[in-house]
Amino acid sequence: MRWIVGIAVSSLVWLGGGCPQVCDDDTCDDDDVADDDTGDDDTGDDDTGDDDTGDDDDVTGAEWGTEEFWTGSSILDPLLDLDTAPEFPHWEVRMYLSDEWFGVDPEVFTIAHGFSSLDLLALDGGLIIAGGVNTEDVGDDEGEYRWGYIYALSTPNLLDWGTHLFPVHDASSERLTDPAFEELPDGTIRALYYSTPMDGEGDPVWIPGDHELKVAYREGNDFYEDPEPVYVAEGLADPHSCEHDGTYHLFATEFTTVGHATADNEFDYETDWDFPMVEGQVPYCLTLDDELWLFVQGGGGMPPPTVMELEQDGNFGPQQQLWTDEENLELGSCTSPVAAYFDETYVLFCAVMSG
Repeated sequence: MRWIVGIAVSSLVWLGGGCPQVCDDDTCDDDDVADDDTGDDDTGDDDTGDDDTGDDDDVTGAEWGTEEFWTGSSILDPLLDLDTAPEFPHWEVRMYLSDEWFGVDPEVFTIAHGFSSLDLLALDGGLIIAGGVNTEDVGDDEGEYRWGYIYALSTPNLLDWGTHLFPVHDASSERLTDPAFEELPDGTIRALYYSTPMDGEGDPVWIPGDHELKVAYREGNDFYEDPEPVYVAEGLADPHSCEHDGTYHLFATEFTTVGHATADNEFDYETDWDFPMVEGQVPYCLTLDDELWLFVQGGGGMPPPTVMELEQDGNFGPQQQLWTDEENLELGSCTSPVAAYFDETYVLFCAVMSG
C-alpha cells in the first residue's frame, strides 16, 4: 500500500492505496500524458499481455535468462491491459523517454495500471521493474499471491512487456516492503527490502523499533533470503543499493527524508553521518558514464523528482528538479522515480495517481 503521512510516502506490497487525483481534463488531455494515445499499439496495449507473451497456465512467469522471459506471462498480465483500468483514481506506471536527459522534453506513455512503489533493474537484455500490486486488479481479492513474492514487469525493447512473480524463500517475514533489485559487480542478482513485521500497522516508516533491511539472492526465478540483515535503523523503508567505484552505497527513506550508508563490501554498511539533509523520499541510485546519480521522489510525491550527482570530493551536489513546477501540472506527480540509459534513450518510470 502506498501510504501518505505528512510528506512521507512509502509502500506496502500488494495493497492498493489512494491519494488526491493529480490531473484533470485540463492537465491530461489528448496532447498530454494520460490519454488513449499513451497506451496505443506501440507501447502498452492488449498485445503486451495476451497469449503471445507467454504461457497462461504459468502464474509466476517465464524462466529468467531465456529469450521468452522478457515478454513472459503471469497472473499479473491484467496490469498491462489498460482497457481494464478503473475509472476512479488509480495507480498507473508512466514511462518518460528523452534523447537529451531525464525529464527533458519527454515522450510519455502509460504502460500499466495497479502498480506502484517502483524499482528498476537494467540488464543488457532489457529492463525489469519491481513494484507493489493492487490485488483487485489481478483478480486476487483473497490475497493468494499477496505475501512472499516480488512482483515485476519486464521489457526487452520499451515496446513489448511481460509480467512475473518471484517467490522469496527462507524469509524471516513474508511481508517484503519495497523490494529493490541490485546486480553486484560479479553479476549476482539480489533483492533488498524492509523485512516488515507481519503484525506491523500503518505506514511502514512509522512502525516502532529497528527496521531490518534484508537481502535475498536469485537462483533461477527464486530468491533465497540471507539470515542476517545488511543494515538496521529506525524509520527505514524504500531501500535501494548500488556499487560505484569500489564503494557500496545504500539509500533509504528514513522517516521523512533520505538516509545513506556505505561499505567496502555488500554486507557491512555503516551510516554516513555527513550525508546532507535530502528533501523527499524513495531514493534510487544509478551509475551513468562512471558517475553516481541519486534520484529522489519529491516530498510526498507531489513536487517534481530531483537528481543529485556524487562529486569527486565524495559529497553530493545540489538537488536539481527533473522538470519545473509548471511542467509538473502537465506531466503529473511522479512517485518512486527510477531511471536508466537504455537503447540510447534516457528512460524514467514513475508511479502516478491518475483517473
